[in-house]
Amino acid sequence: MHIQQEVTDSDVPMEFVKQARAYLEAAEKLNTLMCDGAWASNYYRGRVVLWLAFHAVELYLKGFILKLDPRASVNGHSLAVLTAKLKTLAPRTEFDPPFGIEALPPDPELVQQVEKDEKKIHEMLRYPIDTEGKPWPGVQGFSASMFHNTLALTHTDCERLYVRLFENRDG
Repeated sequence: MHIQQEVTDSDVPMEFVKQARAYLEAAEKLNTLMCDGAWASNYYRGRVVLWLAFHAVELYLKGFILKLDPRASVNGHSLAVLTAKLKTLAPRTEFDPPFGIEALPPDPELVQQVEKDEKKIHEMLRYPIDTEGKPWPGVQGFSASMFHNTLALTHTDCERLYVRLFENRDG
């Protein structure tokens, strides 16, 4: 049995990182099991791996932001919004998480549509239907072997930022 000690306000950024690591490690483990054939690969299991990885990146971003600005608002699930907030707080930060959709400015209508579509990614990974109760359109699939490299790159990138923001403090 593992007991979690009481968390103080100053612990919150690291708590986000600890939770993010657990989600990413779970995604890596399940994906590896599928790659190795120890756990049958299918679309639904792949979707769980995608969701775990997505949520890991979201939690890492929130931890990084709160480390730089403990009073920052980290509500919402948009990786694009969270990444932009991180880059505002630490302009020299290079971080390009997976799952991104980005519009090329200056077309405001296109930017608005892309922001709307980006919000759907979070929902698509979690639910088989949209908010109107309709199945998601289009063909969807998952390849554990193809996603393996994405997970490895995500892990490396997140840990690189963790070291920079939590251990080096050169912001």
